[in-house]
Amino acid sequence: MNRIYRYDGDFSRGDGGFGMIRRAAADYLKRDGAPAAESGLDLLQNRAAARNADRDTVRAAAREISTDGAREAVILRTDKGKPFFRDLPLEFSVTHSGNTWMCMVSRQPCGIDFQLIKSCSYLRIAERFFSEPEYRYVKERGETAFFRLWTKREAFGKLTGGGFFDSGAVNFLPEWIRTKRGEAVVKLLDVGPGACCAYAAPADVPVELISL
Repeated sequence: MNRIYRYDGDFSRGDGGFGMIRRAAADYLKRDGAPAAESGLDLLQNRAAARNADRDTVRAAAREISTDGAREAVILRTDKGKPFFRDLPLEFSVTHSGNTWMCMVSRQPCGIDFQLIKSCSYLRIAERFFSEPEYRYVKERGETAFFRLWTKREAFGKLTGGGFFDSGAVNFLPEWIRTKRGEAVVKLLDVGPGACCAYAAPADVPVELISL
Protein backbone atom coordinates (compact mmCIF):
# COMPACT_ATOMS: atom_id res chain seq x y z
CA MET A 1 0.00 0.00 0.00
CA ASN A 2 1.22 3.50 -0.90
CA ARG A 3 -0.01 6.33 1.28
CA ILE A 4 -0.01 10.04 0.50
CA TYR A 5 -0.22 12.49 3.38
CA ARG A 6 -1.53 16.01 2.99
CA TYR A 7 -1.29 18.99 5.32
CA ASP A 8 -2.81 22.43 4.68
CA GLY A 9 -1.53 25.32 6.76
CA ASP A 10 1.75 26.74 8.01
CA PHE A 11 4.75 24.41 7.93
CA SER A 12 8.54 24.55 7.93
CA ARG A 13 10.50 24.09 4.70
CA GLY A 14 13.72 22.18 4.20
CA ASP A 15 15.19 20.29 7.14
CA GLY A 16 12.70 22.05 9.41
CA GLY A 17 9.96 19.92 7.88
CA PHE A 18 11.57 16.58 8.80
CA GLY A 19 9.26 16.28 11.80
CA MET A 20 6.23 16.07 9.51
CA ILE A 21 7.92 13.36 7.46
CA ARG A 22 8.48 11.37 10.64
CA ARG A 23 4.82 11.83 11.60
CA ALA A 24 3.74 10.48 8.23
CA ALA A 25 6.09 7.50 8.53
CA ALA A 26 4.85 6.68 12.05
CA ASP A 27 1.25 6.80 10.83
CA TYR A 28 2.14 4.58 7.87
CA LEU A 29 3.64 1.93 10.15
CA LYS A 30 0.74 2.18 12.60
CA ARG A 31 -1.79 1.56 9.82
CA ASP A 32 0.31 -1.44 8.76
CA GLY A 33 0.02 -2.81 12.28
CA ALA A 34 3.54 -1.99 13.47
CA PRO A 35 3.83 -2.07 17.28
CA ALA A 36 5.47 0.36 19.65
CA ALA A 37 9.13 -0.46 20.26
CA GLU A 38 8.67 -2.51 23.46
CA SER A 39 5.84 -4.55 21.95
CA GLY A 40 7.95 -5.15 18.87
CA LEU A 41 10.78 -6.31 21.12
CA ASP A 42 8.53 -8.94 22.67
CA LEU A 43 7.48 -10.16 19.23
CA LEU A 44 11.03 -10.42 17.94
CA GLN A 45 12.26 -12.23 21.02
CA ASN A 46 9.70 -14.93 20.37
CA ARG A 47 11.19 -15.66 16.97
CA ALA A 48 13.88 -18.28 16.52
CA ALA A 49 16.22 -15.84 14.80
CA ALA A 50 15.89 -13.37 17.61
CA ARG A 51 16.73 -15.97 20.26
CA ASN A 52 20.22 -16.23 18.77
CA ALA A 53 20.87 -12.48 18.95
CA ASP A 54 21.90 -10.38 21.93
CA ARG A 55 19.27 -8.15 23.53
CA ASP A 56 20.74 -4.89 22.22
CA THR A 57 20.62 -6.18 18.63
CA VAL A 58 17.02 -7.31 19.03
CA ARG A 59 16.02 -4.03 20.66
CA ALA A 60 17.56 -2.04 17.78
CA ALA A 61 15.67 -4.17 15.24
CA ALA A 62 12.43 -3.66 17.14
CA ARG A 63 12.83 0.12 17.10
CA GLU A 64 13.60 0.11 13.39
CA ILE A 65 10.21 -1.40 12.52
CA SER A 66 8.20 0.41 15.23
CA THR A 67 6.13 3.58 15.29
CA ASP A 68 8.45 4.89 18.03
CA GLY A 69 11.43 4.35 15.73
CA ALA A 70 9.72 6.33 12.97
CA ARG A 71 9.17 9.34 15.24
CA GLU A 72 12.89 9.42 16.02
CA ALA A 73 14.22 8.30 12.62
CA VAL A 74 17.37 9.96 11.30
CA ILE A 75 16.89 11.66 7.92
CA LEU A 76 19.90 12.32 5.70
CA ARG A 77 20.33 13.76 2.21
CA THR A 78 21.94 12.40 -0.93
CA ASP A 79 24.57 14.35 -2.83
CA LYS A 80 21.72 15.82 -4.90
CA GLY A 81 19.84 16.89 -1.78
CA LYS A 82 17.14 14.21 -1.75
CA PRO A 83 16.19 13.28 1.84
CA PHE A 84 15.98 9.64 2.95
CA PHE A 85 15.70 7.58 6.14
CA ARG A 86 19.06 6.29 7.31
CA ASP A 87 17.69 3.18 9.05
CA LEU A 88 13.91 3.05 8.62
CA PRO A 89 12.83 0.58 5.88
CA LEU A 90 10.54 3.10 4.17
CA GLU A 91 10.81 5.33 1.11
CA PHE A 92 9.26 8.79 0.88
CA SER A 93 8.92 11.78 -1.41
CA VAL A 94 7.92 15.31 -0.39
CA THR A 95 6.34 18.18 -2.30
CA HIS A 96 4.74 21.51 -1.43
CA SER A 97 3.21 24.51 -3.11
CA GLY A 98 1.59 27.47 -1.39
CA ASN A 99 0.28 26.32 2.00
CA THR A 100 -0.08 22.67 1.00
CA TRP A 101 2.47 20.04 2.01
CA MET A 102 2.32 16.45 0.78
CA CYS A 103 4.41 13.36 1.42
CA MET A 104 4.19 9.96 -0.25
CA VAL A 105 5.33 7.03 1.90
CA SER A 106 5.95 3.55 0.49
CA ARG A 107 7.92 0.34 0.89
CA GLN A 108 9.36 1.01 -2.59
CA PRO A 109 10.91 4.03 -4.33
CA CYS A 110 8.29 6.69 -5.07
CA GLY A 111 7.85 10.24 -6.25
CA ILE A 112 5.18 12.91 -5.86
CA ASP A 113 4.68 16.46 -7.08
CA PHE A 114 1.99 19.01 -6.22
CA GLN A 115 1.56 22.37 -7.93
CA LEU A 116 -0.91 25.19 -7.56
CA ILE A 117 -2.12 26.24 -11.00
CA LYS A 118 -0.81 29.72 -11.66
CA SER A 119 -0.35 31.94 -14.68
CA CYS A 120 2.81 31.24 -16.66
CA SER A 121 4.08 31.06 -20.25
CA TYR A 122 2.95 27.44 -20.39
CA LEU A 123 2.89 27.08 -24.16
CA ARG A 124 6.45 28.35 -24.52
CA ILE A 125 7.64 26.06 -21.71
CA ALA A 126 5.80 23.06 -23.15
CA GLU A 127 7.24 23.67 -26.62
CA ARG A 128 10.75 23.79 -25.17
CA PHE A 129 10.66 20.87 -22.71
CA PHE A 130 7.76 18.55 -23.57
CA SER A 131 7.45 15.92 -26.27
CA GLU A 132 5.51 16.75 -29.44
CA PRO A 133 2.36 14.81 -28.35
CA GLU A 134 2.45 16.57 -24.98
CA TYR A 135 2.82 19.97 -26.58
CA ARG A 136 -0.19 19.34 -28.83
CA TYR A 137 -2.18 18.18 -25.79
CA VAL A 138 -1.34 21.37 -23.89
CA LYS A 139 -2.05 23.58 -26.89
CA GLU A 140 -5.50 22.02 -27.27
CA ARG A 141 -6.46 21.88 -23.57
CA GLY A 142 -4.71 24.81 -21.92
CA GLU A 143 -3.03 25.67 -18.67
CA THR A 144 -4.42 22.88 -16.47
CA ALA A 145 -3.24 20.29 -19.01
CA PHE A 146 0.25 21.80 -18.79
CA PHE A 147 0.37 21.41 -15.00
CA ARG A 148 -0.92 17.86 -15.21
CA LEU A 149 2.04 16.90 -17.38
CA TRP A 150 4.48 19.02 -15.40
CA THR A 151 3.60 17.24 -12.15
CA LYS A 152 3.83 13.82 -13.83
CA ARG A 153 7.32 14.62 -15.08
CA GLU A 154 8.39 15.96 -11.69
CA ALA A 155 7.04 12.90 -9.85
CA PHE A 156 8.86 10.52 -12.18
CA GLY A 157 12.09 12.49 -11.83
CA LYS A 158 11.85 12.26 -8.05
CA LEU A 159 11.34 8.49 -8.20
CA THR A 160 14.32 7.85 -10.47
CA GLY A 161 16.53 10.54 -8.96
CA GLY A 162 17.18 11.97 -12.39
CA GLY A 163 15.11 15.12 -11.95
CA PHE A 164 12.65 16.85 -14.24
CA PHE A 165 14.93 17.36 -17.23
CA ASP A 166 16.32 13.83 -17.32
CA SER A 167 13.30 12.43 -19.19
CA GLY A 168 13.89 14.48 -22.34
CA ALA A 169 11.36 13.97 -25.10
CA VAL A 170 9.54 11.06 -23.44
CA ASN A 171 5.75 11.27 -23.77
CA PHE A 172 4.12 11.41 -20.32
CA LEU A 173 0.52 11.21 -21.53
CA PRO A 174 0.31 7.43 -20.82
CA GLU A 175 0.32 6.19 -17.22
CA TRP A 176 3.12 3.66 -17.78
CA ILE A 177 6.42 5.44 -18.46
CA ARG A 178 9.71 3.94 -19.67
CA THR A 179 12.99 5.86 -19.94
CA LYS A 180 16.71 5.11 -19.74
CA ARG A 181 16.41 5.64 -15.98
CA GLY A 182 13.76 2.96 -15.54
CA GLU A 183 10.01 2.52 -15.71
CA ALA A 184 7.08 3.35 -13.47
CA VAL A 185 3.39 3.99 -13.22
CA VAL A 186 2.77 7.76 -13.15
CA LYS A 187 -0.76 8.81 -12.25
CA LEU A 188 -2.67 11.98 -11.50
CA LEU A 189 -4.25 12.39 -8.07
CA ASP A 190 -7.44 14.42 -7.62
CA VAL A 191 -6.60 17.20 -5.13
CA GLY A 192 -9.48 19.54 -5.94
CA PRO A 193 -9.74 22.66 -8.11
CA GLY A 194 -6.85 25.04 -8.62
CA ALA A 195 -4.06 22.48 -8.28
CA CYS A 196 -2.54 19.40 -9.88
CA CYS A 197 -0.78 16.45 -8.30
CA ALA A 198 0.88 13.33 -9.69
CA TYR A 199 2.67 10.39 -8.13
CA ALA A 200 5.03 7.72 -9.46
CA ALA A 201 5.63 4.16 -8.26
CA PRO A 202 7.30 1.03 -9.67
CA ALA A 203 3.98 -0.84 -9.69
CA ASP A 204 0.30 0.00 -9.93
CA VAL A 205 -0.73 -0.57 -6.30
CA PRO A 206 -3.53 1.12 -4.32
CA VAL A 207 -2.92 4.61 -2.97
CA GLU A 208 -4.57 6.03 0.15
CA LEU A 209 -4.84 9.80 0.69
CA ILE A 210 -4.63 10.84 4.36
CA SER A 211 -4.87 14.24 6.06
CA LEU A 212 -2.24 15.01 8.69
